[in-house]
Parts: sequence; C-alpha cells; structure tokens
Amino acid sequence: MNQAADTALFKLATELENGRLSLMIDADVNRFAELLSEDVVYVHSSGFTDDKTSYLKKFRDGAFVYHSAALKLEKVSALGENGFMATGSVQMDATVGGVLKHLHTLLLVVWRKESGTWQLLGHQTTSLPQG
Repeated sequence: MNQAADTALFKLATELENGRLSLMIDADVNRFAELLSEDVVYVHSSGFTDDKTSYLKKFRDGAFVYHSAALKLEKVSALGENGFMATGSVQMDATVGGVLKHLHTLLLVVWRKESGTWQLLGHQTTSLPQG
C-alpha cells in the first residue's frame, strides 16, 4: 500500500472505532448491532467471550454500561481490499456487573466489508497491568 492508502485506512479505522465506542456510550444497542458481523467474536479483557447474540443480550440487559472512552490506535493493517486489523489502546469507564471500573486495555479489532458495509468481525481487549 502507498502512504495515501495507509492514511485513508487509518482514518477509516479511527472513524469506525470511534463510532462504535460512541454507540456503546449512548447505549444505542440497535445501531451498535448493525456494526457486528453475524460471525463476530468479542473477547473481553476479563477473558470472557461472546458471539453477537450473547453480547447484545448482555448489552440490552445492562450488564455493561459504558460512560466514556478514549481510543488511541497505533497500527492498522490491510487484510486485502475488504478487511483490516487495527491495534492500539482504549481507556474506558464502564459499569460492569454493577461495579464501576476504569479500564485501560490493549485493543485488537478486525473489520470486514460484508455486502458493502463495514462490520466488526473480531474484538479483543487485554488489561494492562495495574501500576
């Protein structure tokens, strides 16, 4: 890829991720659901894993309430013309299972274009050591 394509892909990844985080903070579960691939694998920093159905049920039931998020993407890598992987970090305040938490995690996401629309295919966060 050339520099212009790299810049455009980084911009796209940033827009998609910031949009995803905004929908989470706004608790807009229906629009958030539209971003998820039917094949999504959503791995939480706790080590728990969800598919689309189980994640959306937890989100709708209030298991996760997102208050704020700050994204810092570091690297975006093309996966052909219809996909990319992005890595970076995110700081987030969320109520998880009734407990307010400040999360600072490493982030890996995979997006794939499905029927002309970008869909989140994979998500994994890893907690950074406290200190």
